[in-house]
Formats: sequence, C-alpha cells, structure tokens
Amino acid sequence: MDDKQIASSHPKVDSPDGVSDKPYARIVDNDTDKRLRWAFRKVDATLILVLLLANVLNSMDRSNLGLSKVAGLEKDTGMHGSDFNIVVSLMYPTYLLFMLPSNLVLRKVVGRHARRTNADHLWYPHELVTSRISFFFSSFAIGAIVGGPIASGIMNIDNPRFKSWQWIFFIEGILTAGFGCIMYFLLADYPEKSWLLNTSEKMLLKQRMAQDQMDGGHRPIDKSRLLVHVRDPLIYAQALIFYCVNFGSNTILTFSAIIVNQMGYSPSASQAMQAIPGLCGFIGILLSRYYPKWFGSHYAGALFVSGWIITASVILLATTSNGARIFALCLLAFGSFGAGGIGPGWVMSNVGGPTRSAVSGALNVSFGGLGALSASYIYQNHDAPRYLFGHGMNLFAGLLAAITATVAYLIIRRRNKQKVTEPLDISHMTDRKILSLECCGTVEGAWDPLSLPVLGRYRWSHKTGRRVRRADPTRSCDLSP
Repeated sequence: MDDKQIASSHPKVDSPDGVSDKPYARIVDNDTDKRLRWAFRKVDATLILVLLLANVLNSMDRSNLGLSKVAGLEKDTGMHGSDFNIVVSLMYPTYLLFMLPSNLVLRKVVGRHARRTNADHLWYPHELVTSRISFFFSSFAIGAIVGGPIASGIMNIDNPRFKSWQWIFFIEGILTAGFGCIMYFLLADYPEKSWLLNTSEKMLLKQRMAQDQMDGGHRPIDKSRLLVHVRDPLIYAQALIFYCVNFGSNTILTFSAIIVNQMGYSPSASQAMQAIPGLCGFIGILLSRYYPKWFGSHYAGALFVSGWIITASVILLATTSNGARIFALCLLAFGSFGAGGIGPGWVMSNVGGPTRSAVSGALNVSFGGLGALSASYIYQNHDAPRYLFGHGMNLFAGLLAAITATVAYLIIRRRNKQKVTEPLDISHMTDRKILSLECCGTVEGAWDPLSLPVLGRYRWSHKTGRRVRRADPTRSCDLSP
C-alpha cells in the first residue's frame, strides 16, 4: 500500500468497526481495506482475547474473597470486626504505588527497543481504542458471571483435608498461574513480532499506525512536559470518575454474594446468584462503546451511567424487599461496569503524545485502584444486613462521578474555545518544540496525537514531516467532550 492509496483529507466518517463518528484515514482501495480489517481481527484474537481471558481470571480471583466469606472463611480463620475488610484491601497498596512509575518505565524501555527494530508497539489507531477498551473491561463482569457459579460448584467437593473455601482458592489459583505461563508464548510485544500475522499484514498495520501517529509512537517520554501533564486538572477530573465507579464494580465483585447471603439465602445460592448482576454489568459495559455515538458525547454517556448508579443506590437504601434489592444490584452493575467502559475511552480520546498518554493511563488506573481500596471498607459486619453505609457511599460515588464529569466537560469546552480565541503560532518553533507540545486533536488530524491547537498559519504535515502553511488558519483541533 503506497501513499496514493491513503486519503489525506481525513473525512469525517464512521470508523471501521462502526462505533465511532470520529474522523479517520479512509483506506481507498477496497481490497486493502478488507485486508486491514482482517488484520485487526487477528490482533483482536491474539491480543485482546488473551488479555480478556487473563483479566477474567483476575476478576475471579478478586471476587473469591467475598465468595469464600459466605463459605466460612471468616469463621474458620478467626476473623472478626473489620478484619475481612483489611484482607480485601491488602491487594491494592503496591498496585497503586507502582502504577505510574511502571507506565513511565515501560514506555521508555519499549520505546527504545521499538526504535532499534523499526517496529510499532502500538496495536490500534485511536478511533478503534474505545470499542476495544469496552470489550477488554467486560472481563471484570465476565469474572462475576462465571466466578460465582464455579465457586458454588466447588463447594460441593467433599474432602475432609480442605475446607470448601480453600478449594476455591486452590483450583482457581492453579488456573490463573497456568494461564499466566501460557500468555508468555501467546503475546507479542508489537505487530511485527506477532506469530499469527503474515508479512503483508504486519506491513499493513505498520503503515496504518504510521498514519495515526507520524513516528509510530516511538517518541520517548518528554521530561520537560511530564510536570505539565501531572498538574493538568483535566487528567485528574477524568481519573476521579474512574475512582467513583469502582465503588460500584467492587461492590459487585467482592460484596454482592455477602449482601445476598445476608438477605437469607444459603451460601451456595448466594454465590451462584452473583452471576445475575454480573450479567447486567456485562451488558452495560458492551453497550458503553455506543454511548458517545448515541448521546453525542462521552460526557452525556458518563451522566447516563452515573444515573443508574444513583438510582440503584437509592433503591438499596429505601427498601428491604429481597427482589427489589437484587434488582438494584443489577442496576448498580449495569451503571458501574458501563462507566468502567466509557471512562477510559474518554481519557484516551484526549491524550496526545507518549508523556501525556503514560501519565493519563497510569493515573486513571491508579485512581480506579484507589476507588477499589476505598470500597473495601464500606461494607462491614456491624452494618449487616441493611448495609446502609455501603449503599450510601455508592450513592455518594454516583453523584460525585456526575459532578466530576461535568467539571471535565467544562474544562474541555473552555480549552476548545481558547484554541479559537487564542491561537498558537508555531511558525517560530523548532520541530522538536512542536512535537513536545503533545496536544491531542479530534477534528483536523483524524484523532492524531500530534495534532496541535490552532497552529496559527501553519499545520503539521504527516506526508513531509514538516510544518506547512494551512489553508484555513481558523480551524482548530478540539478535545473530545
């Protein structure tokens, strides 16, 4: 595929998977377009599917604590008071501590290696990211769907050597460790090392990714911009949304079986019934990929899912009916897991360049882990069986998510307006300085991380790799609301 086969105008059309109305570089040749679609499907099978299965096992392991509590873990180990909540929270401190440094180090190490081999370690262009993120995050809901019934079945093992809850950890732990070893042979660092793609498909993906980011994403972390991005309130506003929605998702994964058990259901039935809200969460997260298109923006989608979290929490606080409370858990899962799909997509829509991308991704996941850590303490034994404090905290989290989404939206609107009223002239800048700006764009530049806010009388050309005079200096590269 040569340069003539790629349209340079970047018209505003639907993306290849039909879920985004953002602009992207249209492949003119139909045969090439079909081969590119097929290549991305192979990437889905070897990257997203493998990571999804790994995260399903991770989700099952996280939910095992709650499933084991109803099977006698707390009684057999002599826990009392808030001991169980402390145990639940122990998995998060190191997770939070090393998230940002590991992202920065990974980007630096992989970037260097990728430059040596002239390969691209980014697998998807920006317009395909949201749908893949939604699919990947559905693994948490899948873990809730299958984890409960599996634990219920394991409880039927009759062996005096081990308790039933011990069998849950033993069997599912072996599955996780075994699949982790298999992943080493299945995953590739980047498309050119993929064992499933042929030479033509590897080259096709490399060229497609070169359209999305001029140098294939091989730019190193810009230390001079790191502090600027770390202080950006927009990054924290969007990360705080992820913090809030993790209250609800952690409630489903860790505490839903406990809540149902306190309604009077048997341990085995409580474990199996975790699949019901898990299924609702799975539906919610799959639908979340369409919210920006259906509602016109990520912001409106964020308000929509926050509304379900708020509604579910009010029902849980207001009634003692078992049926109504189980229904409310389903609504909570639908909203929380749906928000988990739309939130990262919104973040990725507004990152540009390796430094901002690393900071945004790390803070987003870290805040999510901090939300799960906080949620570890909201359902305690002394609040059973109503758990009013826990449900109240989920209500607070839903309201805070809606407020924070509004703040993020207002920041984006103000910045987009500033790009028109206060244009940035790059005619006097060096090429290195232009690249260091790392501003994302979603109108001109086709979701190009190198697109810049109103470049005066110039724009950045992918074809020449230099500044060129722009036809319309009034057009801007807007952030995605």
